[in-house]
Amino acid sequence: MSEEILNKEKIHVKAFNTLIAYQKGLELVDMIYDITSNFPKFETYELGSQLRRASTSVIGNLAEGKSQLYTKKEFSFYNNSLGSCGEIECWLEVCWRRKYISEQQYIDLKSRTIEIKKLLISYLNKLSTK
Repeated sequence: MSEEILNKEKIHVKAFNTLIAYQKGLELVDMIYDITSNFPKFETYELGSQLRRASTSVIGNLAEGKSQLYTKKEFSFYNNSLGSCGEIECWLEVCWRRKYISEQQYIDLKSRTIEIKKLLISYLNKLSTK
């Protein structure tokens, strides 16, 4: 179901899991959890944690934004999600420079992150015209 009616005033909550950026974000989360499981032990609660938290923040903010009743709040959460994408790019570069991930993993994960950023910018542009 893409929408739920919450009460008799017909307040609609849109389903966040239908967003393409959310679906791609979930895939990115899975990939990041997989690669960070191979990081050195001392990075488990440092760089690995930062990268995992940034990736889950992308989808968390998308879910929270899509669940808002007001466009300005939805915009704000999508903007936060966009910021988390930037954080992912930062941590991926550090991971690559520290040789925790291969160049190919870096390129693949970064391109997936950029794809999500493009979708978010599209959502933000659409919301800004409402």
